[in-house]
Amino acid sequence: MESARRRRPDQDERTRQELLAALEEIRASDGPRMTEIRQKAYKQAMDSLRSNVMMMLALLALAFVWWGFKQYNRGNEPSIHARGAFVIHGAKIYTVDNSLPIAGAFAVKDGRFFKVAKTLSDLNLTKEWEHVPRISLANTSYIVTPGFTDAHAHLIGLGKFLDECNLVGAMSPAEVRNRLRDHINKRGDQFLDDRGEPKHGRWLVGRGWDQTKFPTGEFPSTSDLDSDPLLRRFPIVLMRIDYHAYWLNNLSISLTINKNPTLRSNLTVPGGHIYTMLSGQPSGIFMDAAMSFVDRAKPESEISDDIDAIEKAGKLLLQKGITSYHDAMLTKRDVETFKLAVEQSRLPVRCYGMLLCDPPETFCGDSVERIDDYLGQGKFRLRAVKQFLDGALGSWGAAMWEPYEDKPDQDGIMRLGKDALKEITAKWIDAGWQVCTHAIGDRANSYALDAYEHAIRRFNNTSNTTAAGQALRLRIEHAQIVRDQDVDRFVDFGIIPSVQPSHATSDMMYAEKRIGQQRRETAYRWKSFLKRGVQALPLGSDFPVEHFDPLLGFYAAVTRLDSKGQSPDGPLGWTPKELLSREEALRGFTVDAAYASFQENVMGSIQPQKYADFVVWNGDIMSLPVSSLLAVAPVATYVGGALAHGKI
Repeated sequence: MESARRRRPDQDERTRQELLAALEEIRASDGPRMTEIRQKAYKQAMDSLRSNVMMMLALLALAFVWWGFKQYNRGNEPSIHARGAFVIHGAKIYTVDNSLPIAGAFAVKDGRFFKVAKTLSDLNLTKEWEHVPRISLANTSYIVTPGFTDAHAHLIGLGKFLDECNLVGAMSPAEVRNRLRDHINKRGDQFLDDRGEPKHGRWLVGRGWDQTKFPTGEFPSTSDLDSDPLLRRFPIVLMRIDYHAYWLNNLSISLTINKNPTLRSNLTVPGGHIYTMLSGQPSGIFMDAAMSFVDRAKPESEISDDIDAIEKAGKLLLQKGITSYHDAMLTKRDVETFKLAVEQSRLPVRCYGMLLCDPPETFCGDSVERIDDYLGQGKFRLRAVKQFLDGALGSWGAAMWEPYEDKPDQDGIMRLGKDALKEITAKWIDAGWQVCTHAIGDRANSYALDAYEHAIRRFNNTSNTTAAGQALRLRIEHAQIVRDQDVDRFVDFGIIPSVQPSHATSDMMYAEKRIGQQRRETAYRWKSFLKRGVQALPLGSDFPVEHFDPLLGFYAAVTRLDSKGQSPDGPLGWTPKELLSREEALRGFTVDAAYASFQENVMGSIQPQKYADFVVWNGDIMSLPVSSLLAVAPVATYVGGALAHGKI
């Protein structure tokens, strides 16, 4: 009592007002359902406060009311069964949690992991869990991992690819023509009217060609398509496997020029290239920024078709154990499409989006709002922006410090100038966006790092540039060819290299021819990044550029071999010093990908309170011989504690 009297009047009054507010909140929240004893306790606390006597008694009364309030609510909570509760046990569970790397059981409730332990008994579940489903995986070869995240991909592109002409693996222009004809014949009603004439406005679209597989190794031309009497009747646009070049025929070029009249007098495109013949006319290849002219000419898909593509492709991801992905190129229209897909419950996987402004716009942050969690479902977030800095290695578009070995007159394409890149990057960061920059060549990576360093030093008045950079989590997408001094800058400024292991095994057969032995040693430097100390190394596929099966990427990361077990350096892998361990590869597809999207607190590992996204595999990808890895497949895939694919 003596100590209470020594309190200052202003302290007593402030405490009194806070308690009054708290009590009023409890009274209002429970209303007429308060029991008689709790009403009495409430009145006692109010009387004590109003007379400003015995503050401690008021606190005790408040605690009693609050206890009763909690007991009432607990009695009205949905049962444990109604909250989607179940238990998994009996298998090796790779949690990707350093405090418990391998568990033997976990419990799920409300779509999240509730408890994780070494054994079923160690879960120490209460009596209410007695009749909850318990799924035993004992006496099987099954293992469990967190759901895989593809850290760089294109979902709508994958969904559309399923309905377009697949040109992946075509070994010549003649084979491309054959596949296009077969595509028309199999879908005749989509392309031809009742009279057998091409339908008005219908373009023939294909994806996946790669001139490095053709006999000459050079880009094809319009004549390679128009030599076929059927094909020349359609406007044709064929996307290169890396998405950095279009191959057109004469009809589609004519429609493109009609839509973009400036091309009649000027075929020079900043940040891109239109290949021409000796006559000065387009030869059929539109690269990088020049592709936007074609996009304006070809018909735009219906939003309903895009939602179909999202749903169809998302279900395919679940079949391969992918529960989340980072979409590396969403236009403003795509953002609205994804929001509709969420509203219609047609987005099967979680999506972390990167906004891409409509060319030639480079900043559109004032017309698009960031989305932390659309509708609170954990399915769609948009807080990153994508910017393209160069092209791709396969099309000689990756920006290099020195010319290409096999094309000494070329050193790649820069889609943004160095000063412009710094200005735009700073503007995006100032607006609160995470910046993700496409950079493949060593010069492009240097420029991207320059822009990031400039932004970090400008926005963070601190000598600890690593911590400042980690707060922003700036990403370089691909980071394929990086000089030694620039690898260190990734670490010094907390930059995240977002890499795709399958790109290395796809490119390795021609990479040395393109950049030479010395620069080959600076390519696809996954282990170097980790050894130097990057915070995270998220892994992806860039589907549909590569296949979406994450085990193909996992296999490429730990072997640097193709699916036949081959590489230019033999069975030990291409540049084996850059191999990842299986633990590193698993982290890349789980917790590192989560970190790269600011989501490590809700996903990426099997830990309490994180989304119950997990995969049950029919084999142990962490211990099987590498020759058996690609035979492993998901038995079941769960998203938010709900079975999304397969069964156990």
